[in-house]
Amino acid sequence: MSEEQSAGDELDQGAMRERQTGRRTNRRRGGGGPTVSTIYWRDIPAQLTARGAAEQSKVLLHARFQHAIDRAAGVAGLTSTDDYVKEWRNTAAPLSEGDISAKLDQLCADIEDQYPKERLEAIVANGGLDPDGPPA
Repeated sequence: MSEEQSAGDELDQGAMRERQTGRRTNRRRGGGGPTVSTIYWRDIPAQLTARGAAEQSKVLLHARFQHAIDRAAGVAGLTSTDDYVKEWRNTAAPLSEGDISAKLDQLCADIEDQYPKERLEAIVANGGLDPDGPPA
C-alpha cells in the first residue's frame, strides 16, 4: 500500500461530519416550506443546508469529499482561487416537514452511500466531473 493510500484510508476512518445548527430570529421571506440545498464543487458534493421557518442546519459531508475536491482541482489544473471558486454550485429541493436535523442526517448518509470510494476516485481522475454525468 502506498503512503498516499494509507494516508487517505486514515482520513476516511478518522474524519467525521461537521454540523452547525441554529435558530433564526427572523422568518424567511416567501413563506415556502422547508428546503435543503446541496453545495457541489463541480460534481462532488460538499455540504447540505436545510432551512425551515425558524431553524437552519448545515452539515459538511465526510472529510473525504473535501479531500477529493482539492485533488480534483489539481487534476483539472485549477490553481487560481477565481477558477476554483467559479466551480461551486448549489441545488435546492423541498424538504418534508419534521425534524430538520434528522432529515439532514439521513440525506447525508444517503449521499455518502451514493459516493463510495471508487466513484469518488473516478470523479477525481476526471477533474471533478462525474464520468457518468452530473448528479440530479
